[in-house]
Amino acid sequence: YVVGNLETTFSGETSSYPKFSTNDLLADDLSSFVNLVFTANNHCYDFGTKGVERTIEILDEFGINYVGTNPLPKIRRTFDTDLKGHKLSFLNYTQFINETKKDPIYCVTADDLYHLQNRGILIPEA
Repeated sequence: YVVGNLETTFSGETSSYPKFSTNDLLADDLSSFVNLVFTANNHCYDFGTKGVERTIEILDEFGINYVGTNPLPKIRRTFDTDLKGHKLSFLNYTQFINETKKDPIYCVTADDLYHLQNRGILIPEA
């Protein structure tokens, strides 16, 4: 079972430091051997909300499981799987993001969970 950190976005353009975005061909390559990617990291908002949304769309399109950035109401705290009879749960949060304007509908930090719960939004338990 292969798990990795997606330290880039699939925003629709290709870009390097300081804002990372990769050609969609990477998703095609990853789909052949990666089972799960973590999407919450300091670069997940490099291209704002549109970049987060497109990254999720591309991962879905190529059948790559992910955890970390999830739109409401699909926020999930964990990605759960069964591996050879063992139940595994993966969590992914980040301490900070590079982009300062973040859409609150995407949950990427533990602090986001706290604020969403205080607004009365139901978050499934892990």
